[in-house]
Amino acid sequence: MYKKTATLISAMLLISSVGFASPLNDYSAGKTAIDLTVRSNADINWVDGGASADLTGKSGNLDWSITTGLGNKWAIQFRQFNAESKIGLWDDAWKTKSQEVNVLYQLDKNVSAFVGSFRASNNNITTGLNTGTKSTAQFGLIGSTKIAENTALYGIIGLGSGIRNLEVGLSYEVARNLELNLSYRSLKVTGIPYGPGWGPNSEYTAKGLGYGLTYKF
Repeated sequence: MYKKTATLISAMLLISSVGFASPLNDYSAGKTAIDLTVRSNADINWVDGGASADLTGKSGNLDWSITTGLGNKWAIQFRQFNAESKIGLWDDAWKTKSQEVNVLYQLDKNVSAFVGSFRASNNNITTGLNTGTKSTAQFGLIGSTKIAENTALYGIIGLGSGIRNLEVGLSYEVARNLELNLSYRSLKVTGIPYGPGWGPNSEYTAKGLGYGLTYKF
């Protein structure tokens, strides 16, 4: 299913011909886009060896990113995704966090390729247990296409060793340089190491709908 989804989004991005709305499509030096997205239902599936649990997301999970143009079709981007569950497994609550630093290159006016670093952690916020941190490289595509007046469809696909990072959304321009977004994100990370003596590696999948704003200047 995920391979089909990634293939479909990739094809959509590559055949698009109109650059519009989110994400940033002007990589002139200094051009910047700031994204804030609340994912009130970012549910977490947590796996540790033989144990697993489906945890309900806590209200107010936050995605945010900043992308800045460097000129000559290049840009740099920082993204962070925080997903926190309600109390569930063993009467504990869990928090996952991922951070990305990506270098983007504009293939055409609405499609960019990127390569960067990805870092993820999975923490028990009730007990303070940190299961460890996973760091790896990722690569992918970002793009958008206009589907109606002031409205665009956009997608982000990131892949790497033990990570699958997908987002698809709708963006509506409400004012000059300001957009409203509705999106769905699915992030799966495997091979997150525990600390010494804590057993096998863990993994998680965090996914859910989000709504937010993009401001460009």
